[in-house]
Amino acid sequence: MYRLDMGAAPEGGVRSRRVRVPLRDARRLAVDDAATAAWLAAIPCALLTYVLVVALGPWLGDRLRPATPTFHYFGAVHPRASADEIGGFVASLSGPILLSLAVVAIVRRRPALPRAIVAGVVALAQALLALAVVACFAGQRRPAFGGSYFSLRTLGVAVVIAAVLLAASRSERLRRLMGAGESRRRRALLTAAAAAVVAIWMLPALNTDRSIASATSVIQYHTQFYLDETFSVVNGLTPLATFTPQYGALWPYPAALALVAFGKTLLTFTIALSAATGVAFLAVFGMLRRVTRNSLAALLLFVPYLATTQFPIGENATSLIQLSSWFAFYPLRYAGPLLLAWVTARQLSAPERRRPWPVFACAGLVLMNNVDMGLAALGASLAALLWAAWPRGRAQALSLAANVVGGLALAVALVSAVTLARSGSLPSVGQLTEFARIFGLNGAAAVPKPGVVGLPLLFYGTFTAAIATATVLALRRDRDAVLTGMLAWTGVFGLGSASYYIGRDILPTLFGPWALTVALLAVVAFRSRAAGASRWQAGLAFLVLVGVGISACSIAQVPAPWSQLHRLRATPTGGSIGEEGPLVPRDDPASRTFIASLADGPHRFVVRRGAPVAILATTGHRIADAYGVRNVSPYAGFEAILTVEQAERLLDVLRDAGGNTVLMPRTDNVELNRILVGRGFEVLTERGLRTPRITEANDYAAVNRLGPTTHEGFVKWVDARHLHPRALAAATQP
Repeated sequence: MYRLDMGAAPEGGVRSRRVRVPLRDARRLAVDDAATAAWLAAIPCALLTYVLVVALGPWLGDRLRPATPTFHYFGAVHPRASADEIGGFVASLSGPILLSLAVVAIVRRRPALPRAIVAGVVALAQALLALAVVACFAGQRRPAFGGSYFSLRTLGVAVVIAAVLLAASRSERLRRLMGAGESRRRRALLTAAAAAVVAIWMLPALNTDRSIASATSVIQYHTQFYLDETFSVVNGLTPLATFTPQYGALWPYPAALALVAFGKTLLTFTIALSAATGVAFLAVFGMLRRVTRNSLAALLLFVPYLATTQFPIGENATSLIQLSSWFAFYPLRYAGPLLLAWVTARQLSAPERRRPWPVFACAGLVLMNNVDMGLAALGASLAALLWAAWPRGRAQALSLAANVVGGLALAVALVSAVTLARSGSLPSVGQLTEFARIFGLNGAAAVPKPGVVGLPLLFYGTFTAAIATATVLALRRDRDAVLTGMLAWTGVFGLGSASYYIGRDILPTLFGPWALTVALLAVVAFRSRAAGASRWQAGLAFLVLVGVGISACSIAQVPAPWSQLHRLRATPTGGSIGEEGPLVPRDDPASRTFIASLADGPHRFVVRRGAPVAILATTGHRIADAYGVRNVSPYAGFEAILTVEQAERLLDVLRDAGGNTVLMPRTDNVELNRILVGRGFEVLTERGLRTPRITEANDYAAVNRLGPTTHEGFVKWVDARHLHPRALAAATQP
């Protein structure tokens, strides 16, 4: 008797070999094929993961979130995320780990199981997977999710695209085209085509100081924070030392250099950040080229990925909201990990010629830029190297560990050198994790999840499938190191980056990682089809190609270049914005004197260039740069000050710098006003300095009752206990 071994060919397909076995074993199958093992383990691992989420989720959530809050929030900020959601998400990460361990254990033990049972369990697992995919697309249409992202028309077109791709995958002509050798000229032309596509998609992210007035309120509001973080560097502050950024600690440096070199305008700023995002996207193209070993194939996978990453999430008559124009995501959070993905793929393509420490040096920089995405990217790169070539023996394990530690140490040393040179102090770990703890572990302003069965579950399943596929490929002797490692990379990073969705419920932040994962799974699907896959493998390939089809449908939403150029040149409408724009400091003498002058006694105000003040506007550091003073606020405006501890730190920094003046827009943050009063601050009025009488916890009108002197909406608070600050020793009266 003979059995059919469904082992995988080097190209990812199926190869058959006849193996003679005794007659009594003809009805049993020794499971030594990793793909079969994965399907056998899928259902038990899924059930066990569900049990762990239900049983351990609340327990983990209680331990991850401090029983006693580490911050005292202002009344407008409420921790709203359920600890069960946080714990459940962490428990769900055990699913891919359990599945990978189960596959390895089954392949090593090679259990002999009845053929009928093996065939039935595999068929059931694959059928349940198909049903789950259908349920997820149907579930996204529930009102709780706030509307569906992929319409029925999109899904229908995606199915047609998948069918065409599935048929084309068996084409000998197509295989010759994709397998043809590349000349340098062809590679350069296709890279230039990728760059052109990226440039078109990045146009909506560009804005001038005037065009921002016509942008959506979301973009106009949030752009102030990113701009102010960069101007804090121009203004002399140092991220992670004298300034605490919310989004990215390292990206403000190159953006600040661009402002100094090419002009301190919003157009320069948006071009600089858009260029950084564009380079990161081209790094993805470079990674796909290394995976496919063909620039044309890489381009065909890259364009749908790019379009899905840029999925529009809002717009008005003149402005489009996509994640690349919402700089908090691209480049400040995601560009670093994408660049790291390319560095990792480059390492995997020639591991015998390169040591891996540069990978972890880059990972360390990504981590120190933003701890949320940095941890996910670091774990992804480590997983990629382990899945591609697991250390054999103690010597290899120690060598890898030394490269990890050495690379991370180099990154810390580089950042520390810059921080020490600029501020005289080393980077603060507390500042690196401050906003992560405020918004993440403590759950400030977090949004509860609308449900499970929908696109979030589909994305989770896709990332898990990537890790499982990487495990299957890793168990082969003829593994493709780059494909194997990058599947592990995208799976781990996708799951890790989902922590942001768990906190903030902005699902499109996962579109990019998901589309990249689908692109890599499509490479596996094409190779398996080209090698002659079974009927079931063809079905699975079809599911993957439906994902590619969904990504391809997003290409139809490409922004028209001519409309974007018209937007940048058009005159904004919708109210008075001044001569320059809504985010440009006024250049009138009265405003300049009011903001730049410091109290030198109860009735005397003087101006000194470089004098320390605290300007708590969202564009406070840009205002300080324009008016020639130094905004010592370690935060981007009072809206970035969410806790009592942050407010106290601000006032300590101002006192230590020798200043005594706080400029703050009118606010209903009565707790912040109380802190100022408690620290001896008084409000400047037409009758001099006066102390607000805040009688109730919600007495928002206490400051207004004094009739404060204001300019451009700013109220001036003065530290009455330090009316002769050290900073004015050489000041001159205006």
